[in-house]
Amino acid sequence: MNDDSKHLPIDHPQHDRLHKVRPVIDYLNKKFITVPFEHRQIEQMCSTKIKHFMKQYLPIKPHKWGFKLYVLCSLSGYAYSFEIYSGAKDIDRLPGEPDLGAVSNTVIRLLRPVPRHVNHITYFDNFYTNIPLLHYLTNEGIYCLGTVQRNRLGKSCKLPEKREIMKSNVPRGTYHENVASHEGHEFSATSWKDNKQVLLLSTYVGAEPADTITRYEKN
Repeated sequence: MNDDSKHLPIDHPQHDRLHKVRPVIDYLNKKFITVPFEHRQIEQMCSTKIKHFMKQYLPIKPHKWGFKLYVLCSLSGYAYSFEIYSGAKDIDRLPGEPDLGAVSNTVIRLLRPVPRHVNHITYFDNFYTNIPLLHYLTNEGIYCLGTVQRNRLGKSCKLPEKREIMKSNVPRGTYHENVASHEGHEFSATSWKDNKQVLLLSTYVGAEPADTITRYEKN
């Protein structure tokens, strides 16, 4: 643990809210990263009942109150690196790293240890997915796939509107794909009908080939 007497004041540009436990975080990240990579990007809640100013409330999580963690983990759930959310703040970027906003910058930091241009793939949900982030990571040789919010696709992306694809006469599983080039990279945007409309954006894979699977029904 760090010495509290060396904790920089809150008005100092290098103030770290996690100063006390920073050595533990750095040690764990160094150990985690020694395992071979298979990637996924996710956020997690570390549930707690204690009172603390960094405690977050996320109603969509199974554990709604706790410390918010950004985690780079494998498909099997192994954590390679993580950050504890300590509030919106400016964190130093490495040379060549763009400033894409707090959320995208977090993804970029977590992916720093990932080898470039060896066909690694990272997945995330619509909280993270946006064209500038995917473009930067593709330039770095990291492919991406994620659900995406419609307002991040741009007006030129002509996927069906929700009211069209969710009509009762449109079968579940119906999909539409748009492929476009952006500054030298191809992006695939896909609309798929499930219980609701799902929008996907990828630099890794498109809608084809498609297949039919058996769906689990609760009843």
